[in-house]
Amino acid sequence: MGNRGPKPKGPYADKAAVFSTRMRPDTKRDLTAAAKKSGRPLSQEVEHRLRRSFDEDMSLRERFGGAQISAMMRAISVALVEAGRRAHAKPHEVLHDPFAYDAAVRAIVLMLEAFRPPGKLVYVEGEEDWIGRLAEKAGREAAMQWLSMIAEQPPGQPIPSDRLDAAADLARRIGDGLQELRSRAEQFVSQRARKRKGVKS
Repeated sequence: MGNRGPKPKGPYADKAAVFSTRMRPDTKRDLTAAAKKSGRPLSQEVEHRLRRSFDEDMSLRERFGGAQISAMMRAISVALVEAGRRAHAKPHEVLHDPFAYDAAVRAIVLMLEAFRPPGKLVYVEGEEDWIGRLAEKAGREAAMQWLSMIAEQPPGQPIPSDRLDAAADLARRIGDGLQELRSRAEQFVSQRARKRKGVKS
């Protein structure tokens, strides 16, 4: 067998299996551009993206509650953009236009109502308000937990694997994706913390 080229280097240096396939020209063009941008050889870029797709599949199961919840969130995202459009805002403007954002909030709430599981909560007479407050408290605490975790992770900096758990890794990835919106989360968490201290004092 002839020489196949220099020995691979980098994170995929130990690969030994050979796999040949055909692809559309535009796919190869995009892969070549991505490889040039990342500094990886084309074959490593292909494997990197394949591995990432498997990692994302695992993330759907382990981090995002499964494929159905992920699909539901994509549907909500589409509704958010459409609400902004109907409020005469472009998709990138929804997060910066208070009127369009308010329209998006209402769209999101309605989408969540549409996906509500069938059946009714079983109330004990006189406990309706208590059950409602309990659900509100659980939702509020869940939101604040993740907002706080996102705000605490250093933006744009990888965290050493020996200090990283799955929740912190997810919070860091979400925070990096939020970009300038991250500062809003940080400010919100800070304001809530000051408010709690003010109430206690």
